Amino acid sequence: MDKNGTKANAELAELNKSEAKCPVMHGARRQPVAGRGTGNRDWWPEQLNIAILHQHQPVSDPMDPDFDYAKAFSALDHNALKQDLTRMMTDSQDW
Repeated sequence: MDKNGTKANAELAELNKSEAKCPVMHGARRQPVAGRGTGNRDWWPEQLNIAILHQHQPVSDPMDPDFDYAKAFSALDHNALKQDLTRMMTDSQDW
């Protein structure tokens, strides 16, 4: 080191340049990184692709094409169904 310490200062300055910096972005906008996943803004309804919910294909219907839901529903014994549901919801059982 010379008498003014310039060599030591130069080494210190070089060390400061190569030293790790603060990892906090301090308000800087983060760039997307592959593999980061989805963020909160990706879950808002106007950004989700919900077209899959509007598919009514015969292949996705487990019933026959001529199945009549209203007729099947009216054939149910509604009082017996209500009793079964009440019994099921009020009778505690061990799992």
